[in-house]
Amino acid sequence: MTIYEFSGKSTRVVYREVELVIRRRHFHLAGEVTDPNIMIGIFRDMVQECSVRENFLAFYMDTKHRIVGVERQAIGGQGSVEVSTSEMFTSACLLAATTFAVAHNHPSGNPSPSNADVELTKRLDSGGALLGIPLLDHIIIGESEFYSFHHRQVAPINLPQKKLMAAEK
Repeated sequence: MTIYEFSGKSTRVVYREVELVIRRRHFHLAGEVTDPNIMIGIFRDMVQECSVRENFLAFYMDTKHRIVGVERQAIGGQGSVEVSTSEMFTSACLLAATTFAVAHNHPSGNPSPSNADVELTKRLDSGGALLGIPLLDHIIIGESEFYSFHHRQVAPINLPQKKLMAAEK
């Protein structure tokens, strides 16, 4: 964190890169991400306080699909969330991620993708392909089910028993 003085007033400036590096330490316990339920568990740990609004998280991974960083990209309303793809790819580059996945919730409980979800997934997939950072999956989390764009199906949520994140609190 850097503090700058302007006209006698202090202004806090927090660099996004620093936040990402600090957060990457908390996800080493997840190991290789081979199941969407691992990301859903992390998502639910991070989004508990905002579950009535759409939240959008990006999971950045290395070549062995181990999480090197997780970032909350946006918090929306009850029916939509605006996401900046350029910020997401900037974070992926800063973390030297070789692949990524994204997840967001539908507060209605219905994990079926909207037209906007489909269009965003296409943009992320083509942008990732262009940059050499492929999109592994886009997961939409409902109340008891999730939709995986990779598997093109709705499946029941089955969270792993072990705690995935080190205590951040």
